[in-house]
Amino acid sequence: MEEKLRKYAKLLLNKCLVIENNGLYINIAPDAYEFAYIMYEEALKMGIKNIDLDFKSEKIRAALIENKDINELFDNDYFNKEKLDIYTKNNYAFLFLVSFCETKVDKKYKEKELELDAFSKKSCSLFRKEETNMNISWCIGAAATKEWAKKLFPNDINGYETLWNTILDICYASYDDPERMWDKEIENNINRYTKLNNLNIKTLVYKNSLGTDFKVDISNTTRFLGADEKYRNEKPMIVNMPSFEIFTSPMKYSAEGIVYSSKPLVYNGKIIDKFYLKFEKGKVVDYNAEIGLDTLENILNTDEGAKYLGEVALVDYNSPISKTNICFYETLYDENSSCHLALGDSFESAIKDFNINNDNEYEIKQLNKSITHVDFMIGTNDLEIEAITYNGDTVKIFEDGNFII
Repeated sequence: MEEKLRKYAKLLLNKCLVIENNGLYINIAPDAYEFAYIMYEEALKMGIKNIDLDFKSEKIRAALIENKDINELFDNDYFNKEKLDIYTKNNYAFLFLVSFCETKVDKKYKEKELELDAFSKKSCSLFRKEETNMNISWCIGAAATKEWAKKLFPNDINGYETLWNTILDICYASYDDPERMWDKEIENNINRYTKLNNLNIKTLVYKNSLGTDFKVDISNTTRFLGADEKYRNEKPMIVNMPSFEIFTSPMKYSAEGIVYSSKPLVYNGKIIDKFYLKFEKGKVVDYNAEIGLDTLENILNTDEGAKYLGEVALVDYNSPISKTNICFYETLYDENSSCHLALGDSFESAIKDFNINNDNEYEIKQLNKSITHVDFMIGTNDLEIEAITYNGDTVKIFEDGNFII
């Protein structure tokens, strides 16, 4: 197992990140300390001199919200993320290793949590801007914990090891040469999004048996992207490990119809499940959830942009993650097993010739702007997607949940 974990660590450091200034920030759950130490050691072996290993717990975050005065929390590093801006100025690379951790903040602290969440995002505005623009090197991966393993494999006495093996298999760290495997995966990804870009798509129309009946427009200045991100438009990096999606940003005011979630969404340690969103002129005008309605409302009330879409992403239902038949309760993995949408901020990198120096560029390009970006899954095994092109042609691109182009 340790040999495969070290392969995974090297994959994250060498293939996913571009480390130029001997600075590395690692955010990881305390329960994943065993892998944290492996990451730290492998980073030291690479010669990285400045490493911030930042252990953060959703349970501690919840306890702070319920038991501390809000004015004290504005200076607490669970909520004040100023150091991310400092690291951004010093050209650090950023690695976020996520894990499932279910927490519940009492409903009476809803407004307090909402205010702290908004403050937290604003406190690292430079980091968030440069992250979106790919002017910093960053990656989101996953680390197994015993709590996460118990959630997924409650009857498996070796669940922790099973979860790690599942993560390592999906990320190709169980193979002799994971970097080469990802080169092949990225090549296939590029070929597919090139076909989509050549179609010159104007509208995507979604339908499935859950009740999703939805359409959204794509600007003719927009392009589909994939796993082959470029750090400062030069050096390759992989910002999601794993990544099987093809994505772009839609026109802000174009979404119409209703979408139903196909998998649970975990946000700040709280589960949202069996929910729908109804859109008119791009905006969420109606919604409900059987589980986690308050948390869904918190997301939508983050700011005005949180009620509009910032991303549409296409993923085969038969993706490597989907084939495990596991709902991971972690967006990184669940979004890469299913077509999904995202509420909130758009991707500037998806727009050709985006002028970052023009304050009105988002409105000119009809892109959504928000301090949040929350993916939610809508893909099913019977999802059909038709593309209407700017030439007026209709092309079916998804059938039975999978690409057919």
